[in-house]
Amino acid sequence: MKSNKKGFTLLELLVCMVIVSILSIIAISMFTKCIDKTYTAMVKHDLGESYRFAQMCYNDGLEEIDEWSDLEERGLRTKPSIKLNIENGFENTLMIIGWHEDNVDTVFQVDHSGHISRR
Repeated sequence: MKSNKKGFTLLELLVCMVIVSILSIIAISMFTKCIDKTYTAMVKHDLGESYRFAQMCYNDGLEEIDEWSDLEERGLRTKPSIKLNIENGFENTLMIIGWHEDNVDTVFQVDHSGHISRR
């Protein structure tokens, strides 16, 4: 009688599943790192833009920025997912903080000299 063995053994299938799961874990971790870097870049960009916009407002004669709405009323637009807050609105002590709504653990700030740093 001929033995006709077709297909894979259970061990071969398990080895393939382990390899695929390891590769997917590596891919997911790399993907989340890329997302975090994107969030960071978006926040830094909007912080820089808001700082430059605030400097233009100071040059136009605005003495103090009390709330974020002061800049929005003058035309500043940021991404909806980026949250920015003004801590000190005077020109020589300007402090703006920002974070991405999906990554609230990473907060950045821009100071009165335009330097962006992690808080």
